[in-house]
Amino acid sequence: MRYFERVKKLSVWLILISVLFFLLMIIFYNTSNFKELIYYDINDKPLEKLLTLVSLLIAIFSLLLGITLRVIAKDAEEDIGVVEKLIRTED
Repeated sequence: MRYFERVKKLSVWLILISVLFFLLMIIFYNTSNFKELIYYDINDKPLEKLLTLVSLLIAIFSLLLGITLRVIAKDAEEDIGVVEKLIRTED
């Protein structure tokens, strides 16, 4: 990906952020007694349960965004290659 180095770096960072928030979600899940949410409602340690859910959502969103950026950059790189070949054949 010659033209999309910044997008590649951003994609790697987003995937790393996703892994970080997934690990945070595991830590928050273990400390929040999240299993009790079904039985006792959200009144017991609501902040830790909220942090668990937010960490999971951020992890999923950043992972999907990182993968999507990588795929779009590869597709655009292929399109640029096709256009370059067409320009070379016309000259």
